[in-house]
Amino acid sequence: MAVKKKERINLHETFMRRSYDHSVICTYSFVPTFFEDYCLEKFNCLAENGNLTVVVDHGIYERAILGPVSDKPKQANIRYLLHPVSVAGVFHAKLFFFASRDRGRLILGSANFTRPGITSNAEMVACYDYDASKDEFFKPIFQWAYAFLVELTKRYPGNAFASNIQAISRDAIWLSSGEE
Repeated sequence: MAVKKKERINLHETFMRRSYDHSVICTYSFVPTFFEDYCLEKFNCLAENGNLTVVVDHGIYERAILGPVSDKPKQANIRYLLHPVSVAGVFHAKLFFFASRDRGRLILGSANFTRPGITSNAEMVACYDYDASKDEFFKPIFQWAYAFLVELTKRYPGNAFASNIQAISRDAIWLSSGEE
């Protein structure tokens, strides 16, 4: 049996391709200057996004906000929510979740939302797309990912974090599994 070669995913191009109304980025590493000066400007999935949350490990969060002034986030909690998660080890999830009223994109894998993670590292990722008018095959994966994000708001609460996640469900009702 021949092994089918998988298509290589260019994350940089993937992020530039489409815009979404809601995004949640779970990443271990986070570099505020790269995210604010480059990603928010260049990536269509973030540029006009009105509900953007970045979830990071608490240690990374502290380094970002307590670091040198030139490296500190300047748009955090203004343009996007930066939410820390404290766990016994490290919060190491890599989940990039983008949604709108009738479509979504989900990227899962080993890549951090950093310049090397997006452009040059050898990362293993899977990209899933949902479009209500075309194909609902991956809808259960999106519902699982959304349920994971809801669970994060319960375990690592924050009013703004919970509000951002609830806004997704109000707009993208297709994320509801119907089992609630």
